[in-house]
Amino acid sequence: MKYFLDKFRNAFKGLKNLIFDKSVLIQEVIAVLVISFFSFLKVDYKILIVVIILCALVILAEMINTCLEQVLDFICPHYDENVRKIKDMGAGFVLFIALIALIIGLGLLFVVIK
Repeated sequence: MKYFLDKFRNAFKGLKNLIFDKSVLIQEVIAVLVISFFSFLKVDYKILIVVIILCALVILAEMINTCLEQVLDFICPHYDENVRKIKDMGAGFVLFIALIALIIGLGLLFVVIK
């Protein structure tokens, strides 16, 4: 039982570290603003659920990218061109998901306003 509780304790420590990471915090603030905006518009709950899922996906992508960057910095603390390329790909991954979320969000906004 102690092993099981330790696993949860460690997971919550990791989640806390991720939640307060600067890059993740930026995505969280944007998500709160976007969700608040759609709530203010009093959209149908189904649209709001889609918006929440999109925001969660962007935050998840940023969390994965943050973990990737931490691992790369630990493995290779000095500058390395290959590490830079991998980090750029991680950032591109986040950007891609954020752009897809933006496109879908704008489409939903167009439907709501129309």
